[in-house]
Amino acid sequence: GTLFYAVHSMVVMAGLYLAAGIIVRTSGEHDMRKLGGHYSASPLFAAGFLVLALAVSGLPPFSGFWPKLMIVRGAIAGGAEWLAAAILLTGLLTSITIVRVWAFAFWRGGPEGARDGAESWKLTPIAENAALPIHASFALLVVASLWLGLFPETLASAVSDAARGLANPDG
Repeated sequence: GTLFYAVHSMVVMAGLYLAAGIIVRTSGEHDMRKLGGHYSASPLFAAGFLVLALAVSGLPPFSGFWPKLMIVRGAIAGGAEWLAAAILLTGLLTSITIVRVWAFAFWRGGPEGARDGAESWKLTPIAENAALPIHASFALLVVASLWLGLFPETLASAVSDAARGLANPDG
């Protein structure tokens, strides 16, 4: 499960970092309290961010669910129920945090203190402000994350072979 988790993390975190860059570039803000309106500027981008956010939380059927399930099963099989509980608790806390970020940056209409929607016009439309390669990369990472979540067996067999090779390097 750990190798699957490593691949999932590389894909999802790269996508979330790209998304953060796009958000900063379109809003000119680094402060979450001053964000808002990204959903109205680009619903597709907002949906992609949400997919990656749910994947990092480890919720089914997204890509983070499968490796988390494998690791939790391994912890329980190894008698480390406390570790399984800790993994599930951090997943819950991650879900709460990531939904809060999505609500601040995408769902609400404008910065803290503004009437809903009153200041969302200040956003530069994402498609006009960010370069096509950045958007293509973001879309590719979202699709890869969705693929890993919906068809986990495509990666699971490869990482199982790799894990066996790491556990027994002499063959």
